[in-house]
Amino acid sequence: MANVNFIRLKSPINFVVLFSLFVNTLVLITLLSKGNSQTEESCSHTITRRETCEGCFPHKFDYMINNNLICSSAKQLKLIILIFSHPDNKNRRKALRETWLTLTKQNSSPLVRYVFLLGKTTKSETNKQVQKESKIHKDIVQENFLDTFDNLTYKSRMGMKWVKINCQSAYMVMKTDDDMFVNIAALIRKVIPRYSFKLRNSVGGLCFQNEKPDRYEDSKYYLPTDTYPNSYFPPFCSGTGYITNYKVFRRVFEVSSDIPFLKLEDVYLGLCLQYLGYSTINIPFFTNQQTTFDSCNFMFSNVMTSHLGDIEEIYNVWNNTCNEKTNVSYIENQIPLFRILKYLN
Repeated sequence: MANVNFIRLKSPINFVVLFSLFVNTLVLITLLSKGNSQTEESCSHTITRRETCEGCFPHKFDYMINNNLICSSAKQLKLIILIFSHPDNKNRRKALRETWLTLTKQNSSPLVRYVFLLGKTTKSETNKQVQKESKIHKDIVQENFLDTFDNLTYKSRMGMKWVKINCQSAYMVMKTDDDMFVNIAALIRKVIPRYSFKLRNSVGGLCFQNEKPDRYEDSKYYLPTDTYPNSYFPPFCSGTGYITNYKVFRRVFEVSSDIPFLKLEDVYLGLCLQYLGYSTINIPFFTNQQTTFDSCNFMFSNVMTSHLGDIEEIYNVWNNTCNEKTNVSYIENQIPLFRILKYLN
């Protein structure tokens, strides 16, 4: 009888009720489905970058060239200068060796040494030429990542690793580019004595606060929100020239594998400094612009760094030097050893 009574529910009125319930159920399922797809769509645009991670940014590149003895004979090295260069820029490296890098005495000065940092290129002949150049000058370090703008942070990590392993005697570390003029004499005489204490927990140079990421897709500096979701960068210093204590540089390298990759190497350094609780310092006369100055008195002038994109301009600035106070021996004589040891302690 129960079965008969159930069948009788198929009267016209009861059928309408059941059909309405069926339709309402379908509508509810459809709405829930749309809600889920909206949630999935939202998730695809949510913040994907983490502030920190554990070992998410390893540096697994191998040396193609490793001149690991550059710092070995300098037991109390005042300054090691890391110069970012591209394999194609042979003439730029030549110009720097023949101008402001002459103050390093071809990397034999007890006060200051330098190294060119390169990635590889897809042109095998160029890579071979870099090998030949290195055998002559012994001032190049190269790893097997592709040398592009987007890979500059790899080059920065390479420099940190190389300094930590091979330049432990260095007191200060500077990073710059091969299209820059650097006033080594003024750094030794003015910047390091004046700022050495502050640079024990900071990085100095031309530094920025409250800079916004570039959201224009056509820009080479473009950062989408999933790569960098924050509205502002942390404080950072221009990669055209910054200086810090060796211990700061080493600590940055030690934590860098736990800071997610960002293609802007100077901003990436700022992220590492923020994580460590370190700060940035604006040091007067560090600039990323081309500066007009009296090169006859460059050692005492108000210029620490200057952009000199044209090779001829680098030679012009240097060759206008008109006194002998531009050589390393003068710097060494003016800064007695006991003063250097004071700053090293």
